Amino acid sequence: MKKEYNLKKMKVLKRGPVIDAKQSKVMISLRLDGDILNWLVNASDEKRVPYQTLINSYLKEAMDRHGKDGKGELRKLIQEEVHKISKTG
Repeated sequence: MKKEYNLKKMKVLKRGPVIDAKQSKVMISLRLDGDILNWLVNASDEKRVPYQTLINSYLKEAMDRHGKDGKGELRKLIQEEVHKISKTG
């Protein structure tokens, strides 16, 4: 290995645009109530999938049911799930 490298000739490569948004994952921070998270973790353990994958599948299911531009539909879905949890838990 050389002691010094000449970096003047090095080219900077930039990341190109994401071609297929369906196949890319985006890291976000999400705040959930503790009881919802516990329910998701328990459900994910039963289904033997990571809880983040389960959340993604539920959101994708809601998107397919209500269309990609369904305003307020996600909020309605979440409220329905919370209501179901409060009845059973």
